[in-house]
Amino acid sequence: MSAKIAADAPDDRRAQRQVQGIRGNVRYCNVADAGGPGDRRHDRDASSDQRGACRALGHPLSAALWSFCVGTVALAVVVLLFARGSTDLGALRSMPLYMLIGGGLLGAVYVLVNLVVAPKIGIAALMALSIAGQLAAALLLDRFGLFDLAQRELSVGRVSGVVLVLVGALMVRML
Repeated sequence: MSAKIAADAPDDRRAQRQVQGIRGNVRYCNVADAGGPGDRRHDRDASSDQRGACRALGHPLSAALWSFCVGTVALAVVVLLFARGSTDLGALRSMPLYMLIGGGLLGAVYVLVNLVVAPKIGIAALMALSIAGQLAAALLLDRFGLFDLAQRELSVGRVSGVVLVLVGALMVRML
């Protein structure tokens, strides 16, 4: 959205925040930049539930926080229903710190990056590149046996498979 459009709609708080720039605004949430308030063209570029939460809450960080809060409650219910007796909370004391917070931090970064990048490159490209990146990371994890996993050697077939997925992801993005 241009500054001119925002100036023409001074009562529209979204439009005013849009002009503020990237710091502390809703630039990545607001569908107004697609052509004005009510224009929903960007909705086809991102997951509607996350984009809707992003628009309603006013910032990608708020949408990511809400997503994780709901996910935490849902997971707690599942654990209480199905794994109540088999969970050893005492084992938390002996686990390395990276195992305790690493997955949560990576998940939070992943959700936030998806919220910010999806409107720019589209969902198909985002998902294709995400899968390619995950497969490349998985090869490294396997190769070096990180996170207490068994080491697995790299093979031409495994590396070629990841390269083909990456090429496909780039094709989705660029063609």
